[in-house]
Amino acid sequence: MYIWIIFMLLCVFLDQITKYLVVIYMDLYESVDIIPGVLRFTYIRNEGAAFGSFSDSRWVFMVLSAVAIVGILVYFFVKKPQNKLFCSALTLIVGGGVGNMIDRIRLGYVVDFIDFYAFPNVWKWNFNVADSFVCVGAGLVILWMIIDIVKENKKIRQSETESTIRAEGSDSANIQDVQMNDIHNEDIDRIQDDCENSCQEEAGLSENGATESRADVVKEDEPGKSTEQESQFTIKQADEGNDNLDDVKNTDNATDSEENLNNKNF
Repeated sequence: MYIWIIFMLLCVFLDQITKYLVVIYMDLYESVDIIPGVLRFTYIRNEGAAFGSFSDSRWVFMVLSAVAIVGILVYFFVKKPQNKLFCSALTLIVGGGVGNMIDRIRLGYVVDFIDFYAFPNVWKWNFNVADSFVCVGAGLVILWMIIDIVKENKKIRQSETESTIRAEGSDSANIQDVQMNDIHNEDIDRIQDDCENSCQEEAGLSENGATESRADVVKEDEPGKSTEQESQFTIKQADEGNDNLDDVKNTDNATDSEENLNNKNF
């Protein structure tokens, strides 16, 4: 903070020392060329505002200037701005205003001596170092305002972009949740369908297995029955054969006995 106060005092000192040198070494309305055709020093007395304006309202301008200077100083010491560009601008404005205010209070007029006459049809006013400080400070304030507006717009756009990204992220998250829920529901439905199909297939396989087992049993039973019948038939045939053999044997025996009896009688 103190460095800006020193800067203000330096601006006031530069303004007052240049005016003092002009008053000592130059006569009123005397001109000295510094850059021929472009710049020269011409000593004049300005009873108005900057660049000789408002010469008929000197006291009004003095009051307004004093109020503006006090307001800037109060703002500077109370708010304590940290931006170097803005602080430099305020320092130049206050230093130049105080320098001209000293002339008006001490002399009743302001000493002007810088005469830029490269374009006489465009620029024809004389000014001093304090006026230069005030103009440069005002230009820096405008520059600071432009930079600040640009930064604010960037912040607004960045915040809008971030909010849009967050909104899109939340929307995408909601969409993903919906999709996951849909997928989950689809998986549940698919699993249920698979379970039902598998249950139906298992039930069908069990029925087919039972039917096949019953058919196998029937098939197995039928050959058994035929075999049993065949065995019974074979037994019957064997019994009949044995009976026939017995009959043959009995017949043979009877024949033999008859022959033996005949032989005996003979």
